[in-house]
Amino acid sequence: MTELSVGVLEDYDAEEWNLKHTVSFSELFGERSYQFESDYDVLTIPPDQNLVFFIQHWDYKLISYDMDRKEVCALCTLERPHRVIAPYVPYFSETPMLSKKH
Repeated sequence: MTELSVGVLEDYDAEEWNLKHTVSFSELFGERSYQFESDYDVLTIPPDQNLVFFIQHWDYKLISYDMDRKEVCALCTLERPHRVIAPYVPYFSETPMLSKKH
């Protein structure tokens, strides 16, 4: 893997996905040698914001990436264990687009 790709579900019924954003790992994290699968984890992508949240494993940093501004920001240093973070998942059962499917 050499880049992060973010897709958007445009049509729930047709299961139609569209590519929203791509960025290379070197743009996100510099020219450092890394393996995304073991050095980083994507935590969440809030549906109402163009942000991606990562955990950087070697130094326990919580990182955000703003897709609109193309900015990376280290938010804080996490305490161990850092792999036990549950992302926020909004409740969309009242969303008209999703209620048709059930």
